[in-house]
Amino acid sequence: MMMDNQTEEVVLRIQPENSKGGVWVAMGLEEYRIPPLGFGAIRELQDRLSALQGMTSMPSESQMAVVSEIVLMAMKRNYPSITLEEVMDKLDLGNFQAVFNAVLGQSGYREAAPGEAPTTSR
Repeated sequence: MMMDNQTEEVVLRIQPENSKGGVWVAMGLEEYRIPPLGFGAIRELQDRLSALQGMTSMPSESQMAVVSEIVLMAMKRNYPSITLEEVMDKLDLGNFQAVFNAVLGQSGYREAAPGEAPTTSR
């Protein structure tokens, strides 16, 4: 657990049910270990990544849905019982970019500049 001296709020580290590695990412007062996407998830999501074209700090409803699906697919590798509703409740405008970039960065995508869709790094 980490302690923030300014607010004195305790961040609870949620231990994974499975061990697929990953990085610890804070969502609210909880930290989750989010692994990279598996090949099956990447294949399934390829067509939807284009929906992220033009995403800003205020994503559209369809962009929020795609980001939530991508984060869910990664999180399910370590937390198989997590639901889409739980992921959508944990993501917010303050954390979605950091969480999303953590998932994509580990999965071989480069971080997208504002207004462009993520691409694979080569």
